[in-house]
Amino acid sequence: MTADSSSGVLKHLRHWVGSGEVTTAFGLVARGPSVLWQGGISVRDPQPQASTLFDLASLTKPHVATLALLLDQRGVLDLAEPLGSVWPDCDSRMARITLEELLRHRSRLQAWHPFYKTCRSPRDVEAKLLSGELLGGRLGVYCDLGYILWGLAAETRLQASLGEIFEMHLARPMSLARIRSGPVARGDVAPCECGNAKEVELAQAMGLEIEPRSGPRRGRVQDGNAGFLGSLGGHAGLFGCATDLLRFANHWLTTLAGGDSLLRRKGATAALAAVGGRRLGWTARLIRGSAGRSLSPSSFGHVGFTGTSLWIDPETEAVMILLAHRRSPFSNLNVSRRRFHRLAADLIAHSSAGA
Repeated sequence: MTADSSSGVLKHLRHWVGSGEVTTAFGLVARGPSVLWQGGISVRDPQPQASTLFDLASLTKPHVATLALLLDQRGVLDLAEPLGSVWPDCDSRMARITLEELLRHRSRLQAWHPFYKTCRSPRDVEAKLLSGELLGGRLGVYCDLGYILWGLAAETRLQASLGEIFEMHLARPMSLARIRSGPVARGDVAPCECGNAKEVELAQAMGLEIEPRSGPRRGRVQDGNAGFLGSLGGHAGLFGCATDLLRFANHWLTTLAGGDSLLRRKGATAALAAVGGRRLGWTARLIRGSAGRSLSPSSFGHVGFTGTSLWIDPETEAVMILLAHRRSPFSNLNVSRRRFHRLAADLIAHSSAGA
């Protein structure tokens, strides 16, 4: 690794924050558990560190899908199980949908719905989803509702909150010491200033009016549905830091390499196989997506609406973590994400050459 390659990453993050697109950003580049570079910048003090908590938004999804794999391999909640076996009285169309289809975006549920506007309680969310009235989405379209319903299924089967299930079956066994559901009453949380204008726009397209709001209070989840569900839905709600994301990523790398891990290689490999173009909990590399061409075709990752992302490349054992909080809900962050991954790939290439 050279000083030029590492300084280039920090320069990029400084430019990104300076542009006003994000208010804070922290990056980490690693090969397996070995950190090659880490650093961050913010418009206000304190500056972010590897332990700083960010609102992970949809980066919650691969964590929840990993939880689903663990519960499946322990025989607690089978991914092949239809919803009718969890809720015998649900709508007949819903009864045939499997838990795995929920997590592969293959349920035909609508992509999004403002439950905090149309429901009085989280229990009403369950009833609305199970009634079948929110069916009608296209097969394979990215869908928050499937993950929300999987979370409710886990709560029903295990008779505990999703936060408690996550802590007991994933966070604690994987030694993810700082990841947690909101609200987070800590000083080491990166503030998020992004409001709900995107949700207002989506609701208006449905003929619904929701109250505009500015960015959430520090430590409060940005996603409206996650906040309504108690700050952890299956789709969003986790706060996490770069240190825990690196540990989480290395559980996947170890599993795929056949090493000793909580996950089973067969289940992890099956999760990464595309079914109807969709993986379980993860997305594939797209040249024009957040990953770009710097990662290998076997790479997998996910992003969060707030500005977070995690990408894993099994071919090089690369882990690329980019945690940020966007200012506007309408900006496209992928150009800056791809630039970060190009610079991170240079770091990894230089470290390999010097090994």
